[in-house]
Amino acid sequence: MSAKTEELRARLEDAQRELAELLEEQDRIDRDLDHARREDAAALLDATRSGGRIASAVKTLASKARNVALRRESLPDLVWTARVRAAELEAEYLQAAIPELEEKSDAARAETAQALEAIREAEARHRGLEDASIAALREVTEKGNRLSAVRLERDALLKAGPRGAYRL
Repeated sequence: MSAKTEELRARLEDAQRELAELLEEQDRIDRDLDHARREDAAALLDATRSGGRIASAVKTLASKARNVALRRESLPDLVWTARVRAAELEAEYLQAAIPELEEKSDAARAETAQALEAIREAEARHRGLEDASIAALREVTEKGNRLSAVRLERDALLKAGPRGAYRL
């Protein structure tokens, strides 16, 4: 791959990693918010039971919950931005990769055409060899048949002897 494509791939991986981190942070903040709310409720109960000042406990706990809630509210925008950035980078990466893939496809197509031509030539050579083999087999068979006939004739001549040769 080209340097541009590699750079785009690296940027895309960074954007996807950043998005995953934001989603993890969002989950963690949701857990923190739930925990802060539970702490608020527990502190209010403790303050009520002990007869202490509820107002000071509420302010402390409310500020903690408010900070977590503010972060939680801003996070969806960050997640959305990260998703858009990742999608844009992926589109850019794929756009840059298309010409390289087309080149590979063209090269593979040319190699396939050469291989098909080599196969056609091999098949033609095979047919020629097969025809030559059949012709040679016929010739051997004909000569073998002729040889058998000559041997039979010779055996008949030898059996008949010198005088019997004239009778044949």
